[in-house]
Amino acid sequence: MPVANCPVAAALWAVAPDMPTPSDAFTGQIGEWTCRIRTRGDTLLSPPWHLRPYLAPAAQSDTPADMEIDIHYDETRRPAAGFPSHSPHFIVEHPKPNQIRARLSRGLELDINTDTRHADVTITPCPLNTLDEQEAFRLNLRGAIEVPLALLCPELSGMLFHASAFSIPGYGAVMLLGTSGAGKSTNAQWALDRGWTVLGDDRVILQFTDSGPVVAPSPFVSEFRTESATSDQMFPLKAIGILQRGITTSLSAMPTIASLPQVLRHAVQHRSDRMANEAMLDMAARLIGSATVYDYRAAFSPDNLSIWEATLRSAV
Repeated sequence: MPVANCPVAAALWAVAPDMPTPSDAFTGQIGEWTCRIRTRGDTLLSPPWHLRPYLAPAAQSDTPADMEIDIHYDETRRPAAGFPSHSPHFIVEHPKPNQIRARLSRGLELDINTDTRHADVTITPCPLNTLDEQEAFRLNLRGAIEVPLALLCPELSGMLFHASAFSIPGYGAVMLLGTSGAGKSTNAQWALDRGWTVLGDDRVILQFTDSGPVVAPSPFVSEFRTESATSDQMFPLKAIGILQRGITTSLSAMPTIASLPQVLRHAVQHRSDRMANEAMLDMAARLIGSATVYDYRAAFSPDNLSIWEATLRSAV
């Protein structure tokens, strides 16, 4: 059954009634980057609807894009064998110095040219009979944008983090790094409750500008996403917190030698080539040289975030 005619898929990706008419190309803005997305095949993916509410249109869509992503839904193919229906793991290969081939989950394949920053993405059909299979489909749609972005970040002087981030009015952005379950999304919710701007609760996009590192609001759908923050905005990054649960809440600056491996640990990096590794190390070093890294021990209380406001206020 084509995805557009599948009730489950339609329910998964229902969009607002005032959404613009589908087209096969869309140029969006992520901070300083322009991303041109083209789709072939099913109109449900055009261009992809689950990102449209949060991927801001580029000011000039006819200018050369920083990256291009072609997404093809191919009903004639079958998912590659050997993948569970819900798997976070990648297989990444480097056939040539400027070429990356990757497979994610069941039915998502990518071919990326790092010189031209162009990604060909093929989504093959998968059953949608169980919650596990529906989750695999959701991950494939999201991965069609997220994976090329992560793989091309080194060419664009940027980093993608498994993190949450929020902006404190008048002081700048804070990015929280931590393992799954540490409380990144919970802190994002508390920031939202305070009226702060949530920039991401699962993936955070960091870009390096002449004035220092900035956070671009994540274009990926999130239940904590602040609708007023569109992906073409940029928020100066002032601090990074290495989040761990604690009995009491405390914040202490970390020495550089300890903060560098922590920052690298939470960067989304699927590549193993020398250029990417050197670029990531260089950017991580620049990052901790521009933003203070803190050991953030957090008790389970929404009052935790007041310590961040006080710390940034004293640093002004």
